[in-house]
Amino acid sequence: MLAQRFYHPENLGNTAFSDGKGLYLTTNAASSDYNSLQVRFDRKLSRGLQVLAAYTWSHGFDDATSNFTVYELERSASDYDIRNNFQAAASYDIGGHYANPFVGDVLKHWSLDARVSARSALPVDILQAQTIDATSGATETFHPNRVAAQPLYLTGSEYAGGREINFNAFSTTTVAGVDGDAGRNLARGFDAVQADLTLRRDFPFNERVGLQLRAEAYNILNHPIYGDIRNSLSSGGALFGQTYDTLNTQLGGLSSLYQVGGPRSMQVSLKLHF
Repeated sequence: MLAQRFYHPENLGNTAFSDGKGLYLTTNAASSDYNSLQVRFDRKLSRGLQVLAAYTWSHGFDDATSNFTVYELERSASDYDIRNNFQAAASYDIGGHYANPFVGDVLKHWSLDARVSARSALPVDILQAQTIDATSGATETFHPNRVAAQPLYLTGSEYAGGREINFNAFSTTTVAGVDGDAGRNLARGFDAVQADLTLRRDFPFNERVGLQLRAEAYNILNHPIYGDIRNSLSSGGALFGQTYDTLNTQLGGLSSLYQVGGPRSMQVSLKLHF
């Protein structure tokens, strides 16, 4: 597994490098492991209903999750360590036989699609401010110390999502260049639960041509799904440990119609298929 470090040779007296224009060095220094238990249920189409559901319990751990500017190598839970992940999708064609042709035309050709996604929280790495090693010139970050007498989280209705990471649960290390005992990825963020629903109606003209009317609702229960959390003690007690965006913003900022993790959104569309 690749690990990229950033060095400042100019701080060591190397005049070939100007101030702030350092050196990236990529080496095969890290490794990762992943263990999981996976369960799947698959109901094939029968009487208009088909269902696919999957559950995964897993544990991923590594020295560094991303190979983009790794500041230190420390074996711990991966940044993408999702312990519980449940995914389900179902589709139901609303059938029935009607003696009245008009009633049949109104009630037939309706379908309902549902999608449920639920996963546990991702890790949050608590950090102190960045430093530059005086010997190697490498950019480094260090973890603080854990204050055992303080709870890791503060809970209550005044916090977004009902909780935040406790600023007073950590203290900065007093020895420069020494990592604290809090360790990597000690805390957790928020879970992500979303249900999507689609109601559709086909209007067939013949065997090949028809119209389809769709009404779609994403995150239909409007469940709050939070994203990034301020994880540096340099943020200060007033901001540290708080979430400041939603998951869809963290993933790229697209509308929740196109990206999981946003507020409830709805759309209606009409499609001609042939």
